[in-house]
Order: sequence, then structure tokens, then C-alpha cells
Amino acid sequence: LTEAPWLIAVFKQTHGGIDASTGKRIDHYYVQESVGIACGMLIVAIANANLVTLTSTPMGAEKGIRELLNRPDNEKLYLLLPVGFPAKTATVPYRMPERKNSSETIIYR
Repeated sequence: LTEAPWLIAVFKQTHGGIDASTGKRIDHYYVQESVGIACGMLIVAIANANLVTLTSTPMGAEKGIRELLNRPDNEKLYLLLPVGFPAKTATVPYRMPERKNSSETIIYR
């Protein structure tokens, strides 16, 4: 977290503001699922930009980070993503292609 040039703080909005006609708060549905899918797409986009990241869940630091960034109480810190360039010494294991040859999957009759 300390060496990355960028740090993305992802917040989930548990509910919206107050409905003026009813005086009740506006609930948001499927927040966990929506934010999780959006984070997955963001991680793929980061990788496609030849950058690296890892997921970090801020155990116990949520309130402090929310206050530091002046976020309202209806937003909860979901994930921290440090983003940067891979280290010169970083290695990625070689993966054999898993794709089968067409002769293994196509049957001509």
C-alpha cells in the first residue's frame, strides 16, 4: 500500500438520501453484488493497462479512512486497490495454453 503510486478507495453506498415526499431514506438494492462486479471489471481494466494491483480489505480502518476522505455516513469503504507498475523483479508463472486442438473437439461424420 505504501509503494503504489495510486490508491483507489472503493466505497459502497448503502442507501441514498431522503425522499422528499415520504421523508424516508432511499434504499439501494444489491449493493454488495453491484460493487463486487464493478471492482472485478476495474481489476481487469487495470491488468489490461499493464498495471498491477491487489485487493486489500481495510479491517478496522473503515471509519478513519471515510473521515479522512470526507465521505458521508451512508458510504462504507468496500475495498482498497493500490495500483502501480510491476516491479522489475516481478515474475509471472508461465501457463500452458488450455485450449484444445480442433481435432480433439470437432467430429466429422
